[in-house]
Formats: sequence, C-alpha cells, structure tokens
Amino acid sequence: MELDESLNDIKIQYLEKLKEELPTFKKYLNENIDMEKAVEIRNIVHKISGTAGLFGLMELSKSACDAEMYLNPIRDGKFPLVEGDIKKCFEGIINLIEQNIKDL
Repeated sequence: MELDESLNDIKIQYLEKLKEELPTFKKYLNENIDMEKAVEIRNIVHKISGTAGLFGLMELSKSACDAEMYLNPIRDGKFPLVEGDIKKCFEGIINLIEQNIKDL
C-alpha cells in the first residue's frame, strides 16, 4: 500500500507543477505562433503525453498524444503551420490540465 501512496504523492506533485506552468502555457495563446513556438508547444505536449500516461491521467495523455501527432508533421516541414489550429489544439490540452487540477 505504501507504493500506491507514494505514486499518488508524485502524481499530485506533477499536477501541482502543471498548475504552476499554466500561465506559461497560456501565454502561447496570446502570441504569434512561428515555427520556433510551434516546436516549443510540440515539446510541451510530448512531455505531457508521456508523464500524464505514467500517472494514469489517460484522457490528458491521449489528447496530448493526438496533439503531438498533429504537430510532428508541422515541425518536420510536411504540413503548413496554421496558427489558429495550433492554438486551438494547445488550448484543448490546457483545458484538460485545468480539469485535472481543479481539486488541488
């Protein structure tokens, strides 16, 4: 039982870290998105995808994974960068983070 409690404590710490990072994430919604910022957003959602899945936050993990799959071809120059679409995609991830941290 101690292991479950330890993992839950780490999960709470992760959610608290996401809560602290929300203002930084939200700033992207008010900025022009160039390729550099698109790659930064992609890297953020990549980290969220893996870490959220590790802690059983499956909806957040799956949505971040989907966002990453959308952003990868943009990063690789295979799809055009469409600022509004990137912002909507990232806004969805931010909304899921807010849902997961509302009870902290």
